Amino acid sequence: MLAAVERFRIIDLGCKVNRYDGEVVRAELRRCGLREAREQEAAGLVVLNACAVTDRAVQKGRQALRRLRRENPGARLLVTGCMTPADRDGYQRLEPGLLAVLQGERRDLGRILADYLAGAAPATRAGEAMLDGAAFASRTRAFLKVQDGCDAACSFCVVPLIRGAARSRSRAEVLAEAAALLERGFRELVLCGVHLGHYGKDSGDDLGGLLLAVARLPGEFRLRLSSLEVNEADEALARILASSSRFAPHLHLPLQSGDDGVLAAMRRPYTWEGYRRRLENLRAVLPGVALTTDVIAGFPGESDEAFGRTLAALEAVRFAKVHVFPFSPRAGTEAARLPRRVAVPLVRQRVAELLRAERRLREEGDHGLIGTSATVLVESAGGAFSSGLCEQGRRFRLPAGLPTSTFIRCRVAGRAGADLLGEPCP
Repeated sequence: MLAAVERFRIIDLGCKVNRYDGEVVRAELRRCGLREAREQEAAGLVVLNACAVTDRAVQKGRQALRRLRRENPGARLLVTGCMTPADRDGYQRLEPGLLAVLQGERRDLGRILADYLAGAAPATRAGEAMLDGAAFASRTRAFLKVQDGCDAACSFCVVPLIRGAARSRSRAEVLAEAAALLERGFRELVLCGVHLGHYGKDSGDDLGGLLLAVARLPGEFRLRLSSLEVNEADEALARILASSSRFAPHLHLPLQSGDDGVLAAMRRPYTWEGYRRRLENLRAVLPGVALTTDVIAGFPGESDEAFGRTLAALEAVRFAKVHVFPFSPRAGTEAARLPRRVAVPLVRQRVAELLRAERRLREEGDHGLIGTSATVLVESAGGAFSSGLCEQGRRFRLPAGLPTSTFIRCRVAGRAGADLLGEPCP
């Protein structure tokens, strides 16, 4: 007979969508009567919310599972999040008897968890697992998933195989959840999805209309978009973002490569020139917009010249932040079978070079911000200083003791490591 479980702990890996899904698990466990363990408390159930976007991410998940077992020898372990059936088999080989819930089973998550905690074989029930008022308990910003799945066919990506076809939540459902989060005091909502720009393509709705509807909700708050494909960040969307201070002037638009040959091999639906022109148009409509991106180093067939074009692209755009990833072949994807694999030492060298360029460009951009002003959402105030995020997505270090969950207008006074130093305006 399994011992009764009173407390749980969740470890999140992966993207904002996965983090949202982890909050759904947290909400369902609270519905089952469990309490989240505090830092020093033992947990009877430990949940790994896994990521499967690359083979490297899966390896990290397995390492995390081993560590969780060492640190929680008597706890039950559960894996959810993103994984293929083969990934689940790998987790269950490490931990015989482990419950691992695939994305396609999450509609039945509440019943599966209730049966598991009761020691019964998991059954099923109808209905979508949803957040409740207990989610995001300690934060000032909340992720709000409005869309799941993806119909794109990027050659390196396994996510469509895991999450299925693109599908949108209804506007009414999104608005109800947004209102509940704002009622609980959140001051920033981050709208996220696996293919966010395709929101409403399956239902006749559209992302711009949803943004305007959420922005009309009462209260003092800010809206931010998570990752968008560049072809979907058009002038109409830019004009919506420019229409109200409620919309954060910050867009994350994955580039992946500045070389057209590599982009074609990746099956990305744009050229470097098309990407560059779209960003020029965005900056014309949204002056001062912060643009961030992702790039992959060492994709199969990436020559020295192709890599040089990616470096040149970063210089041309001068992104506020670049997330750099080494190519990691993912089983089941077209890219994993491509020839002309770049040697691992060279991939590491290119990653290091991209990171050096990113750091230099960010520092130069930060120095250009000194003396300007920004509106910062204060998220924490403990210790020697307060910390918060501005509308353009930069982390600020502020004087200690400021009230959390409030917006503070401040002047950029300098840098402190990777953060900007802010002085509250009179």
